[in-house]
Amino acid sequence: MTQANCFLHFHYLPDFHILFCDADHCKYCLIPGASLERHVLREHDIRGKQKKAFMTWVKTLDLIEPGELRIPTHGSLPVPQLLIH
Repeated sequence: MTQANCFLHFHYLPDFHILFCDADHCKYCLIPGASLERHVLREHDIRGKQKKAFMTWVKTLDLIEPGELRIPTHGSLPVPQLLIH
C-alpha cells in the first residue's frame, strides 16, 4: 500500500518533516539514514522488492534530523497519527 504520505505502517507527516511508524509494537519516529533501513529490516522484516520500493519512497520525502524538529506550540491541534498521553 503506497499513498502520497503512507507506505505500510509508515506515515510521512509533512508539517513536521518526519516519518512515523504506527505498527503496534513501534509508535515512534524514524531517523533518516542507516537506522531507518535497519528498522524496516529488523522490526518489520521488509526485504527485497518491497524494501526497495519503500526506500525509493523514503528518498522522495523531505525528512529532517531530530535536532531540527519543530515542536508544536501549546494549544496546537493534535497530530492525528500520534497518541495523546
